[in-house]
Amino acid sequence: MNFLKNCLILFSNPGREKYFKNSFSSLAPRMLTPKFLTRPNSLNHILSLETGESLLLLPDEGEKTIRLKRGVLWLVGCSAIIMIVAFLNFNKHSELTMGILDKHPRLAERLIFEDNFDFFDEKKWTMEKNVAGGGNNEFQYYTDREANVFIKDGKLHLKPGLFIDLPPIQTIPGFFFDSQSVMTGDCEPFPACANLLVTDCSDDRFQGCNKTGNIPTGTIINPVTSGRVSTKQKFSFKYGRVEFHAKMPQGSWLWPALWLLSETDQIYGKWPASGEIDVCESRGNDPAYMIHGKRQGRNTMGSTLHFGDLAWWEHNGTETFIQADGWWHCHNESIITEGPDFSEAFYTYGLYWDSDAFYTYVVHPSGEEEILIDLRQGYKNGFWKEPLGYSPWPGWDPAKSPYAGHSINAPFDQEFYLIMNVAVGGNIGVGGYFQNDPWDVCEQTGECDTKKKFWEKRDEWYPTWLEAGENNALQVDWVRVWQ
Repeated sequence: MNFLKNCLILFSNPGREKYFKNSFSSLAPRMLTPKFLTRPNSLNHILSLETGESLLLLPDEGEKTIRLKRGVLWLVGCSAIIMIVAFLNFNKHSELTMGILDKHPRLAERLIFEDNFDFFDEKKWTMEKNVAGGGNNEFQYYTDREANVFIKDGKLHLKPGLFIDLPPIQTIPGFFFDSQSVMTGDCEPFPACANLLVTDCSDDRFQGCNKTGNIPTGTIINPVTSGRVSTKQKFSFKYGRVEFHAKMPQGSWLWPALWLLSETDQIYGKWPASGEIDVCESRGNDPAYMIHGKRQGRNTMGSTLHFGDLAWWEHNGTETFIQADGWWHCHNESIITEGPDFSEAFYTYGLYWDSDAFYTYVVHPSGEEEILIDLRQGYKNGFWKEPLGYSPWPGWDPAKSPYAGHSINAPFDQEFYLIMNVAVGGNIGVGGYFQNDPWDVCEQTGECDTKKKFWEKRDEWYPTWLEAGENNALQVDWVRVWQ
């Protein structure tokens, strides 16, 4: 162990060792990747794999010759040891990778974005506010309230709550109504008293800025609150590596996500044509929760790319729309069978993205780095033609690509921004993200409101939120982007 340790610092002056420990103590160690590696063409440099910076070592004049000889010996020994270890690990972990063994190593990457969440940095992030439902008719109202978005112990918390816990709401100038009455529409004068107007609204789709509780029609305003933050119009990037060090939330029907969208909205058309990168999605349900015979609770996370053409859905119907989104060709999951699940420990969720390769991965607390979406060998024929874009359903035509004339990796050839959120539930038809849920009957029959049914069944799911306590929140330790 001492030899391997000294491999990382060629000149073994104790003072220098202390200097480097102090200088880099703030950098989180990268799993299975040494912090420093000697630059092979310069014996008086070491290279930080965290930042890509080359650091000059200046030995004392009287010791220069002997230290140079010692450095040569260390370099030869280190090279042999590293080659042997690399060979053994490569053969031992066929489905796991080490950063320095990847086809696309971290050696040349430069840190361009970092947030360790010592405070909420409004120059980097925006707290989104809307009742749009995220396009999936989800049940949350995203707010900027401290109860939903806050920093604690150096970690960002995105925590769901109940709409009825909001303070009285001014729906008519000069008049305030209790939140439950506004949510249900059980107030007078109706409907003005139940008209929720979201100030500084971030998404006006799907009545995202203005909704009304309506008892006569049996509909209610989104019954839970939650948090969503993004770097939209503050930070975006094209190609690089992004990592989120985070712990997923616990609680039934929670839908946490760490993901990216195109900064140039609808450049190739409506969603999903302009692309979506889901680095991590999970569910807060108990690990025993099953979908199609597979465990899909908080012991499972998935990574997905969305792309395709929404026009076919608008013309042919929902079933064709689901197939026109080519996500099923670019989706993979990690399922924990032993050790802490994704809500019990901090995992690192990552994405490598370039013009010629792409992959997502999760780094386990043990240090294993598991590849999920694997396009390390390239983008094949792009995201419209088979095998990535192929769809057997009506509406798919290889000659009608929205990406014709663009890069082989379109739509993932534009700048994307970061998003972190905790959604709740959702109604996108039978076979949606959640199944066997309390609002299933509404999805199957169309005879009731999914949000109202979810609220009526709160005695089934809300206790799981309370039992989780602080672990009911998505907790993010840090976010970093390299290029």
